[in-house]
Formats: sequence, C-alpha cells, structure tokens
Amino acid sequence: MRYELVRIVSRKSLNKAVQKGEERFNKQRMKLRQLTIDLAARAYELDKGKPPATVNDLVPDYLKTIPQDPLTGTNIVLRP
Repeated sequence: MRYELVRIVSRKSLNKAVQKGEERFNKQRMKLRQLTIDLAARAYELDKGKPPATVNDLVPDYLKTIPQDPLTGTNIVLRP
C-alpha cells in the first residue's frame, strides 16, 4: 500500500515537471523562431532598402517557410 501511494505521488510530480519542461521548451522555440524572422527581416531591409510588409515577403529568399507558433500552429507574424 505504501509503495502504491509513493508511486502515485511520484507520477504526479513527474507529470508536473514534464509539463513545465515542455512549456519552457516551447517558449524557447518561439523566441528562436521570432529571432529567425527578425534577422531575415533585417537582411531583407538591408538588401531592398525598406522593411518587408509581411512575412510572406521573406519567403523563399530569406526563409524557407514561414515559422509557426509551436503552441497554436499558426504562422508567426512580423513584429512592428
């Protein structure tokens, strides 16, 4: 009985730790993807003399595809 209680408590703690780790990982992925867009936009601006109007302007010359938000699955947009 004691072993089962320890196992249940340990599983809940582990699940919380895994969930927290996934959240931190997704936040870092989002930051990296946003940085990639920012750098591509800067390269576009240096080449063209004006900033891109949308992320679509960066594909395919500066980005292979438009990065997606890891949480929502939607395309990431340019920051103002």
